[in-house]
Amino acid sequence: MSFGSDEYVEMFEIGGPRAVGIKFGRRGFARVLVTQMERAVKNLYNEGVRKIAVMGVGPMGYAPRILWDGRRRLHGKNCIEEVNEVVSSYNDKLAERLLNLQSMLSGLQIVFCDIYRGMMEIISNSHTYGFSSVKNACCGVGDFGAMVGCQNLEMSCSDPSSHIWWDFYSTTEAVNSLLANWSWSPPESRLQICQPIDLHQLLSTT
Repeated sequence: MSFGSDEYVEMFEIGGPRAVGIKFGRRGFARVLVTQMERAVKNLYNEGVRKIAVMGVGPMGYAPRILWDGRRRLHGKNCIEEVNEVVSSYNDKLAERLLNLQSMLSGLQIVFCDIYRGMMEIISNSHTYGFSSVKNACCGVGDFGAMVGCQNLEMSCSDPSSHIWWDFYSTTEAVNSLLANWSWSPPESRLQICQPIDLHQLLSTT
């Protein structure tokens, strides 16, 4: 299960149509999203589901469109820190709520995968993982490849695997592959982003 990314996109975009941040406030909005996720988990539990994986939200303060919207506030920084702080707070609240749910609902196994942590590992060590472009979208034009979004493949870069970001907010297949490997069954030497167990262990348990 994963939601929150699109909702935060709307909140942080300039002139977002729902103006959700104004309505709830940023802390209140996190509580709203966590409550929605809790409700979704309970609904699945009531339908007989006993194994659930929940994905957190990544560090959207590095997303090309967020950088483009906030370019006048960067002042030499690599991200919009305020955005990352808000998203990180949401992830912490979500992980805590999921832990409480597991203790409340008999037989339920929940795994929380910290996509934020995985993404920060990739961004902080981009060259180690083969990425030469951290800020720019592979598909798009303008500063950060985010003034005009990806409308066709002719707009894309020649080597997507060298980029962390595919378009405004989406990561490339190369990034997704790393996150998937770390979520499924990471070697001991690699980052384990899912807690308390990885997804392979979740599916293997009875």
